[in-house]
Amino acid sequence: MKCMMILAVLAASPAACEELGWVVNIGVFDREELADPLALELDSTVEAYVGILWAPDWESLADDYKGWMVYSGPYGTGDEAASAACEFLYRYPRVSAVWAGDGPARGPRPAEAATFDDVLGLMPPQLHYYETGVVPPGWQVDRTFPDVGEVEEWEQPSIVMVDLPGWAVGYIMDCYLGTVEERAIRLSSPDVDTEYAFASRFLESSAEAAGAEVVSDDGEYRYTMLHRLPDPGDREGDRDVWVLVSGDLIEYGTRTRLFYGEMPYCWPFLPEIVHASTVPDVVASGEEAIDFLVGALQMSGAYGGGFPEGLSFGIEWMDGMPDDVYRDYYDIAVREVHPVGGPGDPNVSPVVDRFRVYTRGEVIWWHPLYGEFVPFEELPGPLPD
Repeated sequence: MKCMMILAVLAASPAACEELGWVVNIGVFDREELADPLALELDSTVEAYVGILWAPDWESLADDYKGWMVYSGPYGTGDEAASAACEFLYRYPRVSAVWAGDGPARGPRPAEAATFDDVLGLMPPQLHYYETGVVPPGWQVDRTFPDVGEVEEWEQPSIVMVDLPGWAVGYIMDCYLGTVEERAIRLSSPDVDTEYAFASRFLESSAEAAGAEVVSDDGEYRYTMLHRLPDPGDREGDRDVWVLVSGDLIEYGTRTRLFYGEMPYCWPFLPEIVHASTVPDVVASGEEAIDFLVGALQMSGAYGGGFPEGLSFGIEWMDGMPDDVYRDYYDIAVREVHPVGGPGDPNVSPVVDRFRVYTRGEVIWWHPLYGEFVPFEELPGPLPD
């Protein structure tokens, strides 16, 4: 044997010492007793196999890595390994994909998102919504239920707080959907500006692969957010993931909804102080939401010239829930106005269109034939004169 690996790998694949393939380099240590416990810990929390190898025994690694490498894999291609590397970003931002085998070095390739889920690697691992996921040793988990009164058990939300060294992590969980919102605050970072710059670049570079748009601001809060609209093909919900700096703290967060305009079952029963996102709102009231919608309609030209004359705008909830439940959107009805003496009955104001405006500044349109919300871009243009 020309390499040293943990026994499980040797038994499973004796030829692995000649050519292991594409692996994720999580970290290199000068002593085996430092690498082995980390490999065992990570192996209990991720799907991929995690082990250790002695880097100088592989020709492709020998010149650049002098020590015990904690790795995951192997993976079929470099692209797969670079995508898998994202899972470790929350702890090892310099994680990379490398080739372990004969011949010259291949890589290192930094973590590269191939899906929206990959960008969530910036955050600590999530618990499964049935809480069957493995919690790493030393983590403390506290699950609480808000006082929501007479509410069906399947509608009751739960709030999970995870005590992870160096982090303050909170989850909001829905019985059916699992985690619908998470905020993970880094309590100690050697350089907040450097970490934010790295995370922000990673999100921006991942936008295309994640099918998401980039929203950012350098005002009172510095933040970069990826927002992905729902996929009409498979009816996945829209999702956000962000990194935000407030003072000397850095926060990572994610939020998930159902298909266009639908809310997770638990949302109406969550205390607003718990649920409200740290990312600043674009609109904070019904009046601001109406102004935002009018601006969007004017820019689109959907109603033609003279808009908004002859129309009224009002908040009319379409979700069938009480007015005082928590929402992060405003439902707006656009109605015709029939002035006295003009055409039409002044006592009747027929609905022209219905829209939903989210506090973070998105607009979706209620399609009267489909009976559901669809992207704003599907709103037809003005009728010809």
